[in-house]
Amino acid sequence: MKIKKKFKVGLDATCITDRPSGAKQRFIGLYSELVSKMEFVDFIIFEPSDSNLKFLKYFKKYRNVSFIKTPIKSKNSIINILKSFFYWRNKTKSLNLDILESFRLPFFNNYYNKSILTIHDLRFLHWQFSGYKKFFKYLYCKFFLSKVDHFIAVSKTTKNQLISLLGNRNITVVENGIDIKDFKKIKKNTVNKLKKKYNIGSEFIFTVGHFENRKNFLNLILSMKNISNQKIKLIIAGNASSKEEIRLKKKLQNTIYENKLNYRVMLLSNVGDEEIKSLYSMCKLFVFPSVYEGFGIPILEAMAYNKKIVLSNIEPFREIISYDKRFFFDPENIKDISKKIKMNLNNTNIKRNKYSLILKSYRYKILASKIYKLYINLIQKK
Repeated sequence: MKIKKKFKVGLDATCITDRPSGAKQRFIGLYSELVSKMEFVDFIIFEPSDSNLKFLKYFKKYRNVSFIKTPIKSKNSIINILKSFFYWRNKTKSLNLDILESFRLPFFNNYYNKSILTIHDLRFLHWQFSGYKKFFKYLYCKFFLSKVDHFIAVSKTTKNQLISLLGNRNITVVENGIDIKDFKKIKKNTVNKLKKKYNIGSEFIFTVGHFENRKNFLNLILSMKNISNQKIKLIIAGNASSKEEIRLKKKLQNTIYENKLNYRVMLLSNVGDEEIKSLYSMCKLFVFPSVYEGFGIPILEAMAYNKKIVLSNIEPFREIISYDKRFFFDPENIKDISKKIKMNLNNTNIKRNKYSLILKSYRYKILASKIYKLYINLIQKK
């Protein structure tokens, strides 16, 4: 398709920091692919005031990308919301952006032109809140969500939840992706260093994620009591930088000691990307026990290393890998978690040859083409 006119697209990256996250990983992989495909678009990436985003180096090589440092902080507060309101009102008018895509709430209009909001999940409505807090959170979200022209959801599950909240709105599903080239074979020297650093062998179960209640690490830890093989350890690698995350990590550590599992369960905080990849490659089994997710990027990462996988029986996970009772457990049932872990640890006949086929559909090139089509459609409707 030949495009004669230059268009302007703003990417509101003010909520993304250099902290490891699925949102950051998606932004790098998906939008670097997109800007290379859409040379007829000038992309402006809006940065938060409180972070010097090192990952933006991936975008600096493109001539059609520029950057604007905003007065908006990466974390929300009443002052930050007020700043955001006045900033976006003035900036979108002066820049005349054809499309503004944001990745956070609260969401503010792209005056005169089209707006997109990417939704990773709706945990801000379905998790952590109850009673009057949930009611006000619902009103707050519904107000800002009603101002969006088009949504991008990372899974069909998230799309269906959005429809139940807002009715039948304009929603495109663009899943999270993976770059297989990033998951190379780990060098033996790197493995030996990691074994020495954390005093671990190769007989361990692995999981990864922020220290949050929805990740269900507590039930996973307690399930280890039912696994008689004392050689098998559990390693949980998670971010623990916020007060809530640090508090939960302490609670989990106390549970480990109270249940005399301190020689079998290890909690690692703020582990680097290369070490995470090494742990994937070394583990005997990958477990993802979450009770709530919008997608599940670690599942793709474990597949990239051809690992046996055991998962919570929740909808987003069943979208990625077809349902098989051997792979899925009830996340609220500790005995069922133990049972599926033992079954998969001992079973050498579980076929993993479908992993490569699944991973092909999550390549960034394929996913970026979906956003490409969406942008063109929105521009043509102006």
